[in-house]
Amino acid sequence: MQGLRLDPEAAARLYGAISWRLCPHAPGLAPPTILRWPPGALCGPAPILRHGLEWWGVFAWTLHVPASGLLFAVVAADTD
Repeated sequence: MQGLRLDPEAAARLYGAISWRLCPHAPGLAPPTILRWPPGALCGPAPILRHGLEWWGVFAWTLHVPASGLLFAVVAADTD
């Protein structure tokens, strides 16, 4: 699997297009926000994830949709 290689401006446009399709926002409200959390910050609240830091990684993203008040989270760790 290969990641996208985009300049910052193209990445920002792509982010906007994807987030709008995932969760369109109402006029006057803040747009949806996607945050990527630093791996080390996750191991304190969830120590089981620390094993993922040794090999393949720990990953976490949250998506907040102000128009609906919903918060989604995706968290994963991988090790051998």
